[in-house]
Amino acid sequence: MAATPDTRKLYQQVASAIMASIVGGNYKPGERLPSERDLAVAFKVSRPTIREAMIALEIRGLAESRHGSGIYVTDQPPAQVGPGDLDIGAFELTEARRLFEGEGGGARRNDRYR
Repeated sequence: MAATPDTRKLYQQVASAIMASIVGGNYKPGERLPSERDLAVAFKVSRPTIREAMIALEIRGLAESRHGSGIYVTDQPPAQVGPGDLDIGAFELTEARRLFEGEGGGARRNDRYR
């Protein structure tokens, strides 16, 4: 009997896997999660997919972004999460990206090389 393929968006699958690691105790409260690059390699996905997964975890209260330091597991216990709970709308994703990436971050980095 063949297994049913996972039809969720890729970032949701990654967020669920990281959430399972947090709930399972692989990542302790206050512990820094691996870098975007390391997670992208581990999950064989792009860095934007990892960013979206981190945003989903942050919205759920499982992780928090510390500017210039990384993503950390929160100290609060994770809430019970259903499969649809990691679905993020366009507005939430845009707002979270603005917070993660900063205002005009890409343009400013390039300005110093002109």
